[in-house]
Amino acid sequence: MLQMLREQVQGQFAAEHTWRSWLGLVTLTIALGVAYFLVAHFSLLLVAKIGAVIVWPAAGISAGVLIALGRDARWPVAVATGTATIAAGLMNGRPAWISIIFSLCTAGEALLIAWLIERNFGRYFSLGRLRHVLGFFLQRWSSGPE
Repeated sequence: MLQMLREQVQGQFAAEHTWRSWLGLVTLTIALGVAYFLVAHFSLLLVAKIGAVIVWPAAGISAGVLIALGRDARWPVAVATGTATIAAGLMNGRPAWISIIFSLCTAGEALLIAWLIERNFGRYFSLGRLRHVLGFFLQRWSSGPE
């Protein structure tokens, strides 16, 4: 199913854009935005209770979608994460300018992840390929000591 969704997203970026392809992109963006918003909202509630969080769990959602669907999903992911971050920030009492700056950072993070995946594994990264899975996890050890 994941491979079918990946092929559908990649197919939507072909030369011929139909209303169905745009509908798929909008659906992906809205679904990702809702999921990201819910996790970001929960994380901000934790920040209010404990003061700070070490890990931003919502970033895992955008990274997971980019890893699963590839770099072709980068713009829906960037739009969804940016919009959801602004909404979650405003809903949790953050000033608008802080929410906007934070949303630019989270959208930029998603674009950076897409670029790093393409740079290290090529345009057609797939978790369905053993070589890519091993490369993804072994990349750290192949670079040598720090």
